[in-house]
Amino acid sequence: MTTKNTFPFYYDNQLKRYILHFMAVFSSLKVQHEDSTIQDFSVRYSDADRVSEAILAGNTQNAVLSLPIGTCYLQDIAPAPHRAKGTATIRVTPIGYPGSLPSEVEYVYQVQPKPYDLRFTLKIMASNSNQMFQLTEQICSLFDPTMQIQTSNSHTDPASVVMIKLETINNESDPQIGTERRRCVKSFNFLIEGWISTPIEIKKNIIETIHINLSMVEHIYADFDFSSITFSELIANVDTGEKNCV
Repeated sequence: MTTKNTFPFYYDNQLKRYILHFMAVFSSLKVQHEDSTIQDFSVRYSDADRVSEAILAGNTQNAVLSLPIGTCYLQDIAPAPHRAKGTATIRVTPIGYPGSLPSEVEYVYQVQPKPYDLRFTLKIMASNSNQMFQLTEQICSLFDPTMQIQTSNSHTDPASVVMIKLETINNESDPQIGTERRRCVKSFNFLIEGWISTPIEIKKNIIETIHINLSMVEHIYADFDFSSITFSELIANVDTGEKNCV
């Protein structure tokens, strides 16, 4: 037996977009090798332990992974009620162009987005300390200790700009034992002050039809003799909110 869902299905890939924007922050990082060649730094969304095991094994199922490389993952999500901007408050945003007629203006109705703290971990694996120093310095220069990122170009999106904060940096490198390959690893922990938005509804706030109860009008003016009044007197009795009407 199936039960009817009273709420329509809604999924907007919001968490995926946060992940992609987080990864894009580190897309400009580079490493200079001893022979002066420059290598772009790449970041993948994956469990760091699996990537580390693949590197130590020399390859993956599809391609060889070269160091340095970064892996990131969404560690946890928690409500942030201290950033709430009103419980169940509905935002109304007009959408129109300069010179638009009232009938052409639409209004976006949306419940205020819910604040959530998203914690990400970026793990970097390098082949030596020099590579790790370069990447660590570049990351630290990006955050002060926060930075803002734009997640949307929509002017109706109240969560289009969010803040990322660098919280901690931890050294996870293994000690050198004999001739074994040493893992040079650092983890960078970040906080994104994100928002989870609700569906929007678009309406037109314009009166297109006016319904008048003529029986009520006839009742009010039943004792009014229209034949005995001149046109100028009729205009003067129109309810305009002013005493005189010319």
